[in-house]
Amino acid sequence: MATGGNRSKDAAADFVLDRLPAAHRRVLADDERAIHRGLAAETWDALRDRVRRHADHQVAEIERPAADP
Repeated sequence: MATGGNRSKDAAADFVLDRLPAAHRRVLADDERAIHRGLAAETWDALRDRVRRHADHQVAEIERPAADP
């Protein structure tokens, strides 16, 4: 929604990376992209904690009122 249009997964990830706190960048920049591109196996046991923290952060951002900076 923030980009004003539909984007590919790679383009959406690029848009988001600069806006994420550093602790959450690895989930998209390294882990998810490698899985999406078929360069890494989808092993949730290794990723579960980082993905959970990242998902919690995203939900909090979505629920934050639009007027908040």
